[in-house]
Amino acid sequence: MTDRCNERCLYCFPRDFAGWREKEALLSYEEILATVAVSVELGFTDFRITGGEPLVRPGVPDLVREIVRIPGVKSVRLSTNGTHLAGMAVPLREAGLAGINISLDALDAKRYYEITGGQLGPVLEGIEAARELGFPLIKLNAVLLRHRNEDQIEPLLDFAAQRGLLLRFIELMPVTSREVLRPDNFLSASEVRRKLEKVDRLE
Repeated sequence: MTDRCNERCLYCFPRDFAGWREKEALLSYEEILATVAVSVELGFTDFRITGGEPLVRPGVPDLVREIVRIPGVKSVRLSTNGTHLAGMAVPLREAGLAGINISLDALDAKRYYEITGGQLGPVLEGIEAARELGFPLIKLNAVLLRHRNEDQIEPLLDFAAQRGLLLRFIELMPVTSREVLRPDNFLSASEVRRKLEKVDRLE
């Protein structure tokens, strides 16, 4: 959808950022729809809208509506940081969006800001808006960083469980460069698994 994003996550935003792509470098909505149509002919049925932050690009609900109308499309999902979700949840639901993946790296506002450079409040509002509208599938994604948010594992588990949401802990990966994979911030999946095994209420 776009490479633009309104947050500056430590694990995603490159230090040597040279600026956003020109709009002409992005696929138009007509080109996206044509790509989906060809993909359906090749056997693909489920599609996900991603970014950057896709909701900073105007007209996403209209795009979802048009994708859903393509014969052979079974579902359309969206990955978002959640900051614009509260104001767009209704049109997205009405457009036929089947599911949402929402990034939530911390429930402590200070920790959240340190990791993303954004505000936690709008994200929580977006999650609640999606729940109230009854989206068929809502997933929370948390990228874990040593010394940054490893103490947020249990709060995030509780938050998701209390709301009946799926939660996925994601191991840090080199999205923009390998410089993020340092011993002082990398928390392996095996270590997270050991921490989860100590949570006695986890089934």
